[in-house]
Amino acid sequence: MYDDDSEVDPLIAAEFSLELAMEFIEQEEAEEFQRRSDAGKRRWEDPFLRARYTAGLILFWADPEFRKRQSAAIKAAFADPEFRERNKAMRNDPEFRKRLSESAKARFTDPEVRKRMSEQSKAQWANPEARERMSEILKAYYADPEVRKRMSEILKAYYADPEVRKRMSEIAKAHHADPEYRKRQSESSKALWTDPEYHKRMCASLKAAWADPELKERMKAQRDDPEYRERMRALWDDPEYRKRLSERSKTLCANPEYRERMSESIKASWTDPEVRKRRIDGLKANGADPKVRKRMSERMKASWSDPDFRKRQKALYANPEVKKRHSESLRAAQADPEFRKRMSESMKAHHADPEYRKRQSESMKAYNSDPEVRKRLSEKAKARCADPEFKERNKAMRADPEFRKRLSAAMKASGKRRSTIPLAITR
Repeated sequence: MYDDDSEVDPLIAAEFSLELAMEFIEQEEAEEFQRRSDAGKRRWEDPFLRARYTAGLILFWADPEFRKRQSAAIKAAFADPEFRERNKAMRNDPEFRKRLSESAKARFTDPEVRKRMSEQSKAQWANPEARERMSEILKAYYADPEVRKRMSEILKAYYADPEVRKRMSEIAKAHHADPEYRKRQSESSKALWTDPEYHKRMCASLKAAWADPELKERMKAQRDDPEYRERMRALWDDPEYRKRLSERSKTLCANPEYRERMSESIKASWTDPEVRKRRIDGLKANGADPKVRKRMSERMKASWSDPDFRKRQKALYANPEVKKRHSESLRAAQADPEFRKRMSESMKAHHADPEYRKRQSESMKAYNSDPEVRKRLSEKAKARCADPEFKERNKAMRADPEFRKRLSAAMKASGKRRSTIPLAITR
């Protein structure tokens, strides 16, 4: 049928021949690539050859000239937009990513590989110049808003998978169940935070992060998430977790410098009207929620029914230093007319509520019906009245016309006569 070549268009024949040739070349290249890949894998499976190649690579990369040449070549390659596009397309190829993932997993299942990678990484980060260089590279990379946005989207998509979150949670739990790991992490963290430069950088970074309205909104949404709140509640109900947290807090608070820093930080935060308003609004909102009030009440009852807790509280308030600080704090607060006004309005609002008065009355009756309590209060009142400083303060207070006026108005309003004032106070 095709014996007569004159019937075939030469151009079509040429194109057909070229297509066949390209297909053959591509097939040959693919086969050659696969053959070389298989040969390379076989070579790397040979411990002797792997050791020799590794030694050769170490020697090469130990040469500053070689590193410089390689760095220049890589920079030149990535400076080419076409190369960047090809590289991006290749890395976004699901097949390529799958192969890369499988290859990495296979490598890291080998304890020898993990050990070697760990040692190399430690050696690299132990070098101050290498650390500085990597820090500058990473800062420059993440300074690009596009990069940050892309990484954020990638991480969100990654952690949106329940399986991933479950796996990461199990890994973290397994790590933290290892006392050796926790010890290493603790020592590393302490070493970092004792570095003034690191401390300054981290504080600046955290302030900048919390100044971002988007982050604040995200954190608020997380806190308002019922599932998150349930998880946190379950965590706090774990005695082991509370014990660890308590021990860590005690260790920190045993350091006078830490206490001083925390005190200054808290004082500074409360001087910010916005912070104060937000905290007070949060406390009011919590207090207005019957479920929260009930839960807090149950916790307080459980705490005070624990003899050890009562013993600790008693020891704490028997500490002259604590009593002094508490007294000074109260005096400083009460010396502020604005504070007194706010407290007065708050107490009036509370006592205007019949339900609150009823609860307080029942609570005080139950409290004072305990002979042990009455005995303790009596001893405390006698000790206070025997204190010359207290007597002087009480005398000065009762000599104040403004105080007498307020007391008279309060007694008239309550329908009681002045003579009913307890002797322990009037004396």
